[in-house]
Amino acid sequence: MIVHIVGARPQFIKLLPLHQALAERGAPQRILHTGQHWESGMSEVFFQEFGLHPDHILAWNPSHDVNTEAIMTWLKEWTPSTVVVYGDTFSTWCAARASNRLGLPLAHVEAGLRSFNAAMPEEEARVKTDILSDWHFAPSERALVQLQREGLDRGHEHTVMTGDIMADAWMQRNPGSYETGRILVTLHRNTNVDDSDVRTRIVSALEALAQTHEVHWPIHPRLRAHLEQTEMPKNIHWHPPLGREAILAQLEAAEWVITDSGGVQKEAYYSQRNCIVLRNETEWVELLETGHSFLVNPEAMEDDNSCVFIGDTCDDGDSETEDDVINADCDCAGNPVTSVSQLDVESLSVYPNPVSDQLTIELGALQGTSVLVKIFDSQGKLVFDVSKPDGTMHKLMNVDRLADLGWGYQIKLQEGLYSTYQWFLDN
Repeated sequence: MIVHIVGARPQFIKLLPLHQALAERGAPQRILHTGQHWESGMSEVFFQEFGLHPDHILAWNPSHDVNTEAIMTWLKEWTPSTVVVYGDTFSTWCAARASNRLGLPLAHVEAGLRSFNAAMPEEEARVKTDILSDWHFAPSERALVQLQREGLDRGHEHTVMTGDIMADAWMQRNPGSYETGRILVTLHRNTNVDDSDVRTRIVSALEALAQTHEVHWPIHPRLRAHLEQTEMPKNIHWHPPLGREAILAQLEAAEWVITDSGGVQKEAYYSQRNCIVLRNETEWVELLETGHSFLVNPEAMEDDNSCVFIGDTCDDGDSETEDDVINADCDCAGNPVTSVSQLDVESLSVYPNPVSDQLTIELGALQGTSVLVKIFDSQGKLVFDVSKPDGTMHKLMNVDRLADLGWGYQIKLQEGLYSTYQWFLDN
């Protein structure tokens, strides 16, 4: 028997396709709900829509030890052959501990993801769960390589790149057209919700954004606990926690998504909606590289109005002004074009490769700098768009067929996405 242990909204979504696939193969299964998110809008409605119901629901406790012991009680009774955990919540880690203490084989769906922010509780849960897991189901090649780097590769039968399980639910969907100027907001992370200064900055910024855009905001219980009715701007469309179909309808109607959720980032990408991620880093780096997602760190904002740049971004995510964009000519011999900046970026080198018809960009960023790189062809068409978190040397490759563009392109660098500066590019 296989026991799935879940406790939060993203895990319910990930559970469904795997549960269905195993059911089709006749595998006996049970679902244990930790109770971490158990209320009508956050949990029960998902199981009703999916046609599933947990075999048992625990009472969530602030103590991880208490939760682990409660999970162990049911695992002892059910004696599964395998325990499956999902993602990176406290439920994930408590279930991993329980399985390990009982000597039960453990499978981790979404193994190998890393944000490299040790202060995040989710990061601790990811790393520790991967250490205890017997099977790693990695959603991407990057995640698989990370497991190998950490010495956690269990072999080709146990550490497997499966792809993103959340993509399964989108294969039959057609998101259709969006409503221009409509924005979906979700917010739940402790760094954005628990800190009153950061929370106030975000709410104030989105209140200003709602003056020119239609902002819809399903309120998470964690945020609701901190907000008084008088602190909820009346020009924002507030919603209670929404079920699966209702939140997807909101997402598909939106032109832009603003979130701090890892799952909503991906859902925005699958529906081809641009997404502003209210974090300083993300475990889904691939989404940044597509140009659909952009990092914004609310904790780094200096005043309540610092987030109003979102309005400019949402008005036209691809538009550039003459002051923002600097023209640069590549040397077809492969000589780099180097950036000399007045800010905290150490170097920018561009290496065109006439042989492979690709472009390599090397960007050296100092700690605390987040940079967006955009490349345009000679007609102003966007051909490459990627944002990167801070603190490392980044090498961005595989910008194909630039030879067809005559090696003429433009580069825009924008620090943190909320302050644009002049950059100087010299041959």
